[in-house]
Amino acid sequence: APARVRRQWLGDLDASPTVASIQTRETEFGDMYLMEVARGCGRGCRFCAAGYLYLPARERSLESLEQQAARGLSCRQRIGLVGAAVSDYSHLEELSGAILAQGGGISLASVRIDSLTAAEVEALAASGHKTLALAPEAGSQRLRDAINKQIDRDQILRAVDLLGAGGIANIKLYLMVGLPGESEEDLVETEELIRAIHERWRLHGRERGRMGRIILSVNPFIPKPATPLQWCGMAQRGWIKQVFRRLRSLTGSLANTELNVESPRQAELQALLARGDRRMGELLPLLSGGMPLQKACEQLGIAPHVELYADRDLEAPLPWDTLDTGVQKSVLVEEYRRYQLARTTPGCRPDCRRCGVCG
Repeated sequence: APARVRRQWLGDLDASPTVASIQTRETEFGDMYLMEVARGCGRGCRFCAAGYLYLPARERSLESLEQQAARGLSCRQRIGLVGAAVSDYSHLEELSGAILAQGGGISLASVRIDSLTAAEVEALAASGHKTLALAPEAGSQRLRDAINKQIDRDQILRAVDLLGAGGIANIKLYLMVGLPGESEEDLVETEELIRAIHERWRLHGRERGRMGRIILSVNPFIPKPATPLQWCGMAQRGWIKQVFRRLRSLTGSLANTELNVESPRQAELQALLARGDRRMGELLPLLSGGMPLQKACEQLGIAPHVELYADRDLEAPLPWDTLDTGVQKSVLVEEYRRYQLARTTPGCRPDCRRCGVCG
């Protein structure tokens, strides 16, 4: 076997349609026909594995997707559009219009804050969407810049206003806590942003005669391989629990606001599997057999506190270095350092050769 295994990727997505091949009502998305509109994302969010592992960003043609949608509408009433960044698809409005014109509806997992349009909201509302999700990811501007999200507070509130004015009843917000270097100032700004969103949503509710729900989905940051934050450790469980307590106190004082959080224990298990080496293959059967995580780690000589919380040396070999994703390691290091400085980097461009994926 070669010392490094290079990832392969499909250049022409139209040559291989990716759709829901098995139609059954006994699945999570059984009421819709799923089809992939694009693959990869060129935004460059530094925490996101999909954003780096599926480069380069590629789109399917409008013509091929219209044909797939027509086939899908013969067996389902709604088309679920799938992709790492569906809202960035360059023909989204045309595709949505074609589906609606045939009497169908569309569904998206979330909408992009800075590219959302009133026409997209109108199409989603016409498709029966009652709840739509936005992903600020971080509550403070410093941390949004650090993760390279490239959105600001005004854009977030504008997206909230578009959903409210467009007739969407409920809004869901995705946030991470425990990002490297998160501070008290970041938490205060996060709380202020939540209050500002709630006030906007309350005003839209007054105009409609009923305020919809705000659902906050808050999860601990988990460092992912092959991303600029692969060298970072998780935040300690005590810090995560403290942040969750603060957010529970805040949301408890805001009408029609729910808080959903991921268990810190489950997040730690995810992080251990994400950052671990080949010993994780021995760990999984022990866990599936019912052995507690701590005991299983002791049996295999794994130090969870090191695997979970310790930052890794930039020069040290990583367990997944044998996999060549196409992105040069020097680029990941540069982006890691830009995270520490909270400096953004422009996303991919058609003529870009910076990361190495496109040659």
